[in-house]
Amino acid sequence: MEKKLRRALVLVLCCLVLPAAAAMPLVSGDFSGEADGFSSTIPIKVTLTLEAGVITNALVTGEGEHARIAAEALERLPELMVQRNSVDLEAVTGATWTSRGIMSAARQALEKARMVEIAAGNGQNGPLTASGSAFGWSTTHPIVVSITVEEGRITAVDVKAEGEHATIGMDALEQLQQKVIAQNSIAVDNITGATWTSAGFLAAAQSAMNRMQLPYARPDILTIHDFKTLRWGDQEEAVLALEGEPAHEGSVKGQDLRMMSFDDQLAGLDMELTYHFTARQLFRARYQSLASHSSIEDYIKDYESIKRALTESHGKPIDDRQLWLKTSQRKEAQNKGAALFRGDLVYQTRFEKDRTAVTLHMQAIDYQVLLRVVFQDMMVSPEEGGY
Repeated sequence: MEKKLRRALVLVLCCLVLPAAAAMPLVSGDFSGEADGFSSTIPIKVTLTLEAGVITNALVTGEGEHARIAAEALERLPELMVQRNSVDLEAVTGATWTSRGIMSAARQALEKARMVEIAAGNGQNGPLTASGSAFGWSTTHPIVVSITVEEGRITAVDVKAEGEHATIGMDALEQLQQKVIAQNSIAVDNITGATWTSAGFLAAAQSAMNRMQLPYARPDILTIHDFKTLRWGDQEEAVLALEGEPAHEGSVKGQDLRMMSFDDQLAGLDMELTYHFTARQLFRARYQSLASHSSIEDYIKDYESIKRALTESHGKPIDDRQLWLKTSQRKEAQNKGAALFRGDLVYQTRFEKDRTAVTLHMQAIDYQVLLRVVFQDMMVSPEEGGY
């Protein structure tokens, strides 16, 4: 049953939560990256010129993009990258796919620069090598990827994958190895017909990069990931490789349930992010707002901001409602803030995408507003481990 559901998943193009912009790498030189925009056959290429951490020039070519629709994005975004010394920009209205391709390629270029910086900063005269693992097509034998980086370049990629298909899977892994070395980045596309093998390879490669403290090169265009760069069923080690040391961790007595909590952000808001594991496998991630507003209206604004972000990443909600716990209070609909504060009104919005259910929930208990976002593996009962 699980295999059938897994085969039915489609390619996820955007990650919900984008990482905060990292500091600009303090290196000089020309660095290039490529990513698909509107065209899926001719990638957009971006070359950034850096001088001691400052973007002094951005050259973009997009021969496969629409000549009229993409024109503004191809011209305007490179100018803004130089003006703002950043590649984290708003998409140009009407040219979303081209904008995403430009920014993805630019981020890839920056990650290449950052790899050079980190290798130099580590003072490594010799190569750095690390390994990571993740499940691909097989759910019993993980793909193990070992990556060697020397002087800012990926010089070797070794793969062990006993559980992958003998022809389709192994051919895909060979192509992925070649692409990573050729592009000096793990920001490579899936191999057609081997989506799960590709996803496992990239997740394992990310883990290897994390262990060398080298960045993952495509923060906004991922393969098949359920939450951030993780997949439901991942082990605790995968979360630790992504997030670092937890602020809190614990377990529930009498239940096979463990939790790890981290400080994080969602839609620009400070949150506590708690990962839930059963049988050591990830099945839920829950955000809880850390905000303490003096005005109840500010909580409602936070709720709407998160809902907009979720709608952009997960599409139109399947359920969006305001629940009056006391029907007699509906006459006060014009004062929803007061009703929320008393606990008479509950806000709830639900999304579903592929294997993931997302519930945005806001309710006051004892005059304390709780704002949560829960990402849940739909193949695991919501009752397992509690809410």
